[in-house]
Amino acid sequence: MRFAAYRQNGVEGLAAAEGGDGPFRGYAATDSQHPGSLASLVARGSEHLLAAGRALLAGPEIDLGALEVLPPLPAPGKIVCMGLNYADHSAESGFKVPDYPTVFGRFASSLIGHGAPIVRPRVSEQLDYEGEFVAVIGRGGRDIPKERALDHVIAYSLFNDASVRDYQFKAPQWTVGKNFDGTGAFGPYLVTADELPPG
Repeated sequence: MRFAAYRQNGVEGLAAAEGGDGPFRGYAATDSQHPGSLASLVARGSEHLLAAGRALLAGPEIDLGALEVLPPLPAPGKIVCMGLNYADHSAESGFKVPDYPTVFGRFASSLIGHGAPIVRPRVSEQLDYEGEFVAVIGRGGRDIPKERALDHVIAYSLFNDASVRDYQFKAPQWTVGKNFDGTGAFGPYLVTADELPPG
């Protein structure tokens, strides 16, 4: 199932669709049938998320192309990013694939919805883009065996990790160049883990 958060006339809403091309249906937050935010549903687990999706499918059709699409999760507790984890991108960037990935954080203030403009900061001449795949962790844990790791992934999404290169490489840690406001386009959808093949 796919989920999308949106805003219409200043009111936020949530929509769901079955399959890859089904229409989105849902409710505005002001409707009594609105099940809550995606963040609250993700926190409650996959059964609650899927039940909410089925309830949304009973709602009116939502034309996301005519609305403001919001980040599916506007304020995640943690946004942990792995740098240089694609061999092709490492080669394109002139880096060798590291033995251990470069780990950095993103802040929620950098997030914007799909289709929102990414504006180059005035202090930069080197704004770049990176298409990323997002794994949304639903159930936390510690010391998780590798073969059980995907049990903790509740959904997936896409991310345009726009990077301010002239600030990213000023220091050995990339956090500054990855966190200018409005440089992280998240979405448009949250897709439940059962929709994709494992791994």
